[in-house]
Amino acid sequence: MGSMNGTPITQAFVAESTIVQYTIVKAGSDDNEVDTCGNDERGIGIAMNGGVAGKTINVVTRGPAKVTANAALATLNASFVSEASGYAGAADANNQFCIGFTREVSSASGNIIVVDVDMHVYGA
Repeated sequence: MGSMNGTPITQAFVAESTIVQYTIVKAGSDDNEVDTCGNDERGIGIAMNGGVAGKTINVVTRGPAKVTANAALATLNASFVSEASGYAGAADANNQFCIGFTREVSSASGNIIVVDVDMHVYGA
């Protein structure tokens, strides 16, 4: 099991719509809002709590965090991207915008794993 060593950098945002805990979020339509990130969208971090529209959401923008996997992520220290519903999926194409690196592996969709939030472009 991966460890959450280090101190995450977090920022408080307001949920634009319902946000699920441990999912990837993107900038919302208004200042200081976040929304669930979709497939290959550019995320800004991972929601550490969930809530309905208008609720404060704490987002890890850098450092250790937990995220929900979209499928099996079998490689440790692999780059991951946002997939459907803000779940983490393996980066698999050059120039994909990645959210960070896996610190645990996932055997199935819905698993919650430890990651390092560290925005970068895959294969660049």
